Amino acid sequence: MSDPFFDYPDQDSTDSVQIGFSPDWSDRQWSLLVEGARIERFKVGQILARRGDSDRSLLIVTEGCLDVRIPQGRKGVPTSVATLPAGSVAGEQAFLDGLPRSADLVALEDGEALLVSPESFEAFTLRHPDLALSFLRELAKVLSAKLRQADDFISRRLG
Repeated sequence: MSDPFFDYPDQDSTDSVQIGFSPDWSDRQWSLLVEGARIERFKVGQILARRGDSDRSLLIVTEGCLDVRIPQGRKGVPTSVATLPAGSVAGEQAFLDGLPRSADLVALEDGEALLVSPESFEAFTLRHPDLALSFLRELAKVLSAKLRQADDFISRRLG
């Protein structure tokens, strides 16, 4: 087996964790995913997803930058918690667990995102199981990196 599931690069600290989504695929392999996905252009200020929405599409930012906002405080004022540049993913929680969106996604600049619905990913999985496994492995790394960052943030605030 040339690519063991748990064969990850060594990390000296959580500060070195990259959150970019970058399966090591050729242009041809990416085109296989794009075949079933939808490309969405967006403009500054456009809301691509709202907290509570039932849409489960995963977004891969290919151009531009998105702001992740969640309500905070008693009034629930949307507050920026992360910026997602090109190469980032968003919506992975809803994509994987089927629950409503947990944050708003707002465009900070004009750009483009690849939207992968659960249905298009299922079709992709049936046609290209090895690539689908690679995709999910990379998505798991992104989730792990985001969880580590959240853990570090909480530790700093409590400790």
